[in-house]
Amino acid sequence: MKLNYISKLFILWLLILLTVGEVSSLFLCKDCAIGQVFTHPFFSKWDSNWYTSIADNGYIFELGKKSGIVFLPLYPIIIRFVHFLARIPSDWVGQFISIVFAFLSVHWFYKLLKLDYLLQESKKIIIFWLLFPSSFFFISVYPTSLFIFLSILSYYFARKENWKLAGIFSALGALARPYGIFLMFAMLYEYIESKKYNNKKLLEDYNWIFLLLPLLSIALFFSFSWLKFGKPFLFIENQIYWGKVFTLPHKVALGYINEVFSPGIFSKEKFHFLVDLASLLFFAIFFVLSLVKKIRKSYLIFPVLAILPIIFGGNFVSSIRYIFEMPLIFIGPSLMLMGQKKIFYPYISVSVLLLVIFASLFVCWFPIY
Repeated sequence: MKLNYISKLFILWLLILLTVGEVSSLFLCKDCAIGQVFTHPFFSKWDSNWYTSIADNGYIFELGKKSGIVFLPLYPIIIRFVHFLARIPSDWVGQFISIVFAFLSVHWFYKLLKLDYLLQESKKIIIFWLLFPSSFFFISVYPTSLFIFLSILSYYFARKENWKLAGIFSALGALARPYGIFLMFAMLYEYIESKKYNNKKLLEDYNWIFLLLPLLSIALFFSFSWLKFGKPFLFIENQIYWGKVFTLPHKVALGYINEVFSPGIFSKEKFHFLVDLASLLFFAIFFVLSLVKKIRKSYLIFPVLAILPIIFGGNFVSSIRYIFEMPLIFIGPSLMLMGQKKIFYPYISVSVLLLVIFASLFVCWFPIY
């Protein structure tokens, strides 16, 4: 079977990252025991352990401590199911299904892009997004690829006016990532726009009810928490132990800026301040460029809503990963830069270099998460 361009691009990208993972584990990582280099996936680090623990042991809650209840259940459920069938360790299962969903995500994103853009434009948007410095999370033992796959399917079927499937995939997305609930608002906007804001058509057609399914997903998870632990809102209550407390963004930003300009910013303890702050700056730039290029409004509704819990959450940790999980925000800057070859190719070169560096640091337990 002849591989198409997108498949070849994905395989090349995957081989590069797996090579980076192996080389980093063998020669650069001081914290990687030699015997564990090939017994655990290269990209199973940090929160990966929480997801595999939930898959193996279920949710465990201890009062006054961090709990896995802040991690939504869909990804661990899939890991547990595949582990039951294949009888291989959960971390390897997680690595495998992340790669599978990453492959599917790239292809469905390409299909979504082709609804509006030329083939060459769509391919360059994929390249621009896939080479973002945090794209290694795509194949890490995280729900990143699963969520991206579900969010893209939600948009694709909304564009095709298949509201039932759009609602179902949005509901699943709400069980994969906390801000998946915001897909509901983007889908509702697509629905209203498809009816040309005609109140009569909106009232006659009840398909919008399916777009409210993400609310049911959250209700089910809260009900599970209530039945198992006697507290329905543990997901929210336990956030404080993860440093998530409502804080005005400017206060957090000032603290980050102070850290960025303090000595030792490239140390293991402080480097994430620079990465997180730069990531949010890139998000702001990407958003402005998306407005300039007049990207479809529903494509921007989700990223704008999803970024709010991050900037109001008391810290900007993991911003670089969250931004990668919003592929539609990459369309505007891609279109803007692809016509500027003197900028586009240098940007891609720098982005690839940073991707290799960040992937290597992640494999070596450097706090890029």
